Amino acid sequence: MSRIFKLVKEPKQVKEIQQINDNNNITITKADDEILNNEFKNVLSNRNGEKLSNNSIRSYTSKLQKISLLCNKKAYVNHNFLLNPDNIIKCINTHIMKSKKDYYSAIVKLLKSKNADDSIITEYSSQMKNEKTSEDTERGNNNVNQVHIDKLNGLDYNTIKQKIIEYKPETKQQLTNQLICAFYFLNEFTPRNDLCNMKLRTNNNKKPVNPLNNYIIIDKNKKAVKIVMLCYKTSATYGKQEFQISTDLQKILDEYINELNKDPGEYLFIDTNGEPFQSSNFQNVIHKAMKSILGSELNIDLIRQYKLTNLFNLHPNMTINQRAEMARNFLHSPEVALEYNRPKLINKNTDTKIQLY
Repeated sequence: MSRIFKLVKEPKQVKEIQQINDNNNITITKADDEILNNEFKNVLSNRNGEKLSNNSIRSYTSKLQKISLLCNKKAYVNHNFLLNPDNIIKCINTHIMKSKKDYYSAIVKLLKSKNADDSIITEYSSQMKNEKTSEDTERGNNNVNQVHIDKLNGLDYNTIKQKIIEYKPETKQQLTNQLICAFYFLNEFTPRNDLCNMKLRTNNNKKPVNPLNNYIIIDKNKKAVKIVMLCYKTSATYGKQEFQISTDLQKILDEYINELNKDPGEYLFIDTNGEPFQSSNFQNVIHKAMKSILGSELNIDLIRQYKLTNLFNLHPNMTINQRAEMARNFLHSPEVALEYNRPKLINKNTDTKIQLY
């Protein structure tokens, strides 16, 4: 039965959440990202000498947009603002807490393609190497970021699940927030920032899939059947992957598809202009959804660390095959899964007794 939502006028901030990047309230449009996409279209990969993959371009675009917003106070126009490395390095060190080396990598890749001065590239490259050494040490020691502990604010996994399942949305935006949280906490498969290019597809569709999209497969009654991942960070390594949908996620997902009258071929999430989200904007949508339901703006990296840490804590004697399947649900290797283990993130008095799914 269709839920009758209350006619609640949502705050302007919520309405605009799908368009506005919180950094200085600047709108990142598809055209803005297209400028960066074009910058990278003919850039070669260091790995195989071929052009960058679409996933790499999307990742670089997202990071450089963030740098431009934080350090240049506007969406990316050209690379000129990057030619002052002292300012940019100071800005990154001040505002970006995680994986700084990936941001420097994007800068170096772009500036090399622009034949920028070698001394500028060298300065960024040196910073990138230092950050890599630091991050490798942090991962190797399974250290935890205090900011992440603060963001969890004492939440245990049972509480998180309960909050999402028992949440009663009264508007379509609230239902959207609930679904986003459910994707990350109510299912074994845990995506990165991969929901923005997710589309609906019927299970009897014989047409070729678009490798730039991921899919929710639905039956003739528009009930969700499974998740198909094609476009994600490690797709070059793992290729097409299919995942089951938990009962808890399916209930919310089916309601969302019904309430928003979604049809096959449509994007699962769209902005207020009816356009698919840019990945750089969708991260903020995720943060706001977490804040709305859980009371804290949990980010993707923290969510994945927290879930994996709890899995290691609950199942310390996993077999090799079990570890491999666990890692598959995060679309990375068992070795990388070990790097995500952060024992200090969990409250052993409560989380040891939880059931994740």
